[in-house]
Amino acid sequence: MMKRTVIENKISVIFGKDTPEHFKSFKEFEQTFLELAEDHEYDGAMVFEVQQIIACWKEDEEFTRQELCGINPARIRKITSLPETWDMRPEMPGHVMGEGVTLEAELEAGRIYIIDTDMLEVVGDGGMLMPILTGFSLPMIICLADCIFYHDRNGVLRPVAIRLEYKNGGAAPTFWFPPVRSAEEGSPEYLAWLLAKMYFRSANMQIHAILTHFVRAHAVVETFAISMYRCLPRQHPLHKLFVPHLAGIIPINVQGRQFLTKSTGVMAA
Repeated sequence: MMKRTVIENKISVIFGKDTPEHFKSFKEFEQTFLELAEDHEYDGAMVFEVQQIIACWKEDEEFTRQELCGINPARIRKITSLPETWDMRPEMPGHVMGEGVTLEAELEAGRIYIIDTDMLEVVGDGGMLMPILTGFSLPMIICLADCIFYHDRNGVLRPVAIRLEYKNGGAAPTFWFPPVRSAEEGSPEYLAWLLAKMYFRSANMQIHAILTHFVRAHAVVETFAISMYRCLPRQHPLHKLFVPHLAGIIPINVQGRQFLTKSTGVMAA
């Protein structure tokens, strides 16, 4: 039997539904989510929202919207020069920012923004096996990914370059750029750009899971929960105020550390 991909296994785990051994097309992948929504009798508004996202998830406009409205929305920042850690500069194709428009000029004009994943540089590639997450033994690979956004003269913020670097593997960084507007959806340049966006989204998700979610929303909050239980009697007004928000955080974190931070956990790479 062919091994299923990570997302196929997660769909089965979350929704309790078998999926194909592999998706043969984007259409089949997208249809799976609509079927899941129908099987679980989601309300009409949610199904409509899923349909809207399915119709545009591969577009740069939707990619930008999700970066600004989704996880880690505050990590984007304006830059006036490229990061000093970059040992290569991107050679922007003329169609990306417009004919006659240069990256250097737009940097000086304050129209260039970046979301980087530098903090992942200290995370090893792992090479460990994660059957819990994937459903089968799979080495966990971390790829550094930075995305440059351009706030163009029409007031539109859009991605214009993605830098990928598998530092632990010793490979040289590579730059990826949006295809020309006339590129067909199944063309190599279209799919290469889509894959680069997926790598970036994956790296940004790791930062969200490790730093934003686990550290800031769980580990830090646990210190307040321990202090509350140790120092405040149940009758204290602050105890009554805090307990609905802190209840359960300690046992959840105990389980989380077993899965995430111990020697065989996700963060131990």
